[in-house]
Amino acid sequence: AYTPILFFNYDGDVRFQLHPSNEFNKNTIIGGPLNAEYQQFLSVYNSSFNEPLATLDARLKKLRDSNDYDRPEYRILVKQWQAEKNFDKRQALLNDMSEWQKTGRQLTANGNLLKAGYDSILDRMAAMRYQYMRDHTSLPAYFLMVSDMRYGSRNRLAANAIAEVYPRFASEFPNHPYTKRVGAELNGMLKIRPGEKLTDISIPDIGGKMHSVLKAIDGKVAIIDFWGSWCGPCIAKTKQLLPLYNSYKNNGFTIVGIAREYKNDQQLRRRLAMEKWQWLQLLELDDKNKVWTKFGIADATGMMLLVDKDGIIVSVDPKPEEVQAFLEKKKM
Repeated sequence: AYTPILFFNYDGDVRFQLHPSNEFNKNTIIGGPLNAEYQQFLSVYNSSFNEPLATLDARLKKLRDSNDYDRPEYRILVKQWQAEKNFDKRQALLNDMSEWQKTGRQLTANGNLLKAGYDSILDRMAAMRYQYMRDHTSLPAYFLMVSDMRYGSRNRLAANAIAEVYPRFASEFPNHPYTKRVGAELNGMLKIRPGEKLTDISIPDIGGKMHSVLKAIDGKVAIIDFWGSWCGPCIAKTKQLLPLYNSYKNNGFTIVGIAREYKNDQQLRRRLAMEKWQWLQLLELDDKNKVWTKFGIADATGMMLLVDKDGIIVSVDPKPEEVQAFLEKKKM
């Protein structure tokens, strides 16, 4: 379900030879020069990395079979999550698991060694993709760029590599949909970094009144919370900030929510009525204002930005203790 059959449209026959999921890399698509180029790239790409990845996968299975991949404390956390029936508690546990994964704390010493091996191969895979983009100004290479956009908002190397090659593609394909999409998202990716000024946007609240985000936080340390009523992990992360909001809201700290909703705001209103959050909530309905695109997270569920009183980004997706440490440092 998560591995689509990708092909380029062609005014003629396109033939597919498809294999079971465990042999997915054997699939072939024949028909048209773009499919030929893309399949040729995939052939070289897969043959370069299938064997080392298979070796690591075998090592991973051995470590998991011997309980020497994840630390015991992390396995306990996973079991708690699996057994928990309460939605909010499940999401909170899921966020805790995510934090462990981001820092590598969930892994044993052997697990960390294996992860380093995977990371090395992933770096080499990325290097091959970006070298292909440098060497080929073609739609298959452009597609690789679009596919990698999802990493750019949180990976500076990916954003920089895309920024390097994008102008050449934009010049070659000025009217292609890829050009508009990559250009809009790339601008956000390069600006959503610590030390950069927060990009201002004006969007409505639930009642339809327009608000400038920078004016809404003027002179305050703030969390800009990109979320949605449909995003359980987003809601759980926001709940973790509620004690901080209550403690510091009268001392120059605020939160501005930007909810990405679809079709209507009914689910958003229900969620807000349930949570009783008191800060400003803005509404991005059906991506009308392209907010997620402007901030380089079009394919993401959400994001949090910690910004200082001058609107400068301090941190992307900070943990509550990081926010509290910053507030204490500013003596708020």
